[in-house]
Amino acid sequence: MQLQPVLTALENLITFVTLRSNGVTDIISEAVDAENVLYDHIITAINTAANAYVPKRKKNFYKFWWDEEINLLKDESIESNKLWKAAGKPRNDPIFDKRQKCRARYRKRIRDSEKSVLQSYTNDLHDCLSRKKRP
Repeated sequence: MQLQPVLTALENLITFVTLRSNGVTDIISEAVDAENVLYDHIITAINTAANAYVPKRKKNFYKFWWDEEINLLKDESIESNKLWKAAGKPRNDPIFDKRQKCRARYRKRIRDSEKSVLQSYTNDLHDCLSRKKRP
């Protein structure tokens, strides 16, 4: 529904260009102006729809298990990768070994954090269900 006025404006622009095809330079400048207006309308329609229908979440909503240690390992991994790239991406070198170790520690910590949260959730659910009284 938000894009319906854009479609109408686009149809009007096509009709206008078709009727005034003899003054090419005037049409081009007017068409560019109309294109900018249509672009603004499309962006407004998309933003309006997003605000109405896309749920808002707080930072770290989806990765609530992310912590400061992971941030530090990520930074270390990024720095070692930059150093490796600056050295010409060698394959048999201490710089490459450090990059691989930093990357492996970072990825392992992410996997471990995700698993620990899942395990904790599973254990908590099991405990809750085992305490439940049966009829």
